[in-house]
Amino acid sequence: MRILLLSVLLLISFPLFAQLPFYLGIDGQYCRLDFQKGYGDSLFSNTTPGINPIIGAKINDSFAIEAGYHFSHSSKTTTLQSGPIVGNPNLLAFVSAVTFVSKTTFKEPHLKFLVFTPKLANQPVQFFAGIGITNTRARFKFKAVQAGIFPVNRERTVEKCRSLQTLTIGALYNLNDTLSMRGTIVFKNTARLGGFANDGFQSALYGIPEIKPKNSINYGLGIFYTY
Repeated sequence: MRILLLSVLLLISFPLFAQLPFYLGIDGQYCRLDFQKGYGDSLFSNTTPGINPIIGAKINDSFAIEAGYHFSHSSKTTTLQSGPIVGNPNLLAFVSAVTFVSKTTFKEPHLKFLVFTPKLANQPVQFFAGIGITNTRARFKFKAVQAGIFPVNRERTVEKCRSLQTLTIGALYNLNDTLSMRGTIVFKNTARLGGFANDGFQSALYGIPEIKPKNSINYGLGIFYTY
């Protein structure tokens, strides 16, 4: 239902882009995403860099609607795990310590409605807030590469696609009438992205089959040009 709503809102937004002043921009993103204890917290990095190209339409000086596509891809993280996260406490120590290589990927088309503070004379700064929706496709991939002294090669992937709500706050600095910079903080209910690896492997030696992320925060800094 939310995906259908996002599609309808996007269709409505295109005529707005054609009739109203619009702007283009790009954000550099820094995502902070933590995991519940025992469900990915010691496997994955909790920070992920990304980029976020944006097109927006200015309804007036106080309101705007914008669409974008956020993409982030973490660097590979290598961790040595032992104990409950890899399961069986009866395994001998030399095979129960497992080395994992893991990474996360996010692909997120999104739509936002923003409200700005009034633009005052001789005051280049405006603050804004907004609500939105994003169709988030998340991939959590991790591979067991060594069990104690023995090499292994077993990869697990947890993928989830959901529509998530977003809450945005930020500040805009107008360099001139057409060029501006802005910083944003975006809150997302990414706790809904938890899921299972559907690979059929039951052995805990290959890592936990379930991932449970917490809600996340994206920090962004970008530059924008208004036509």
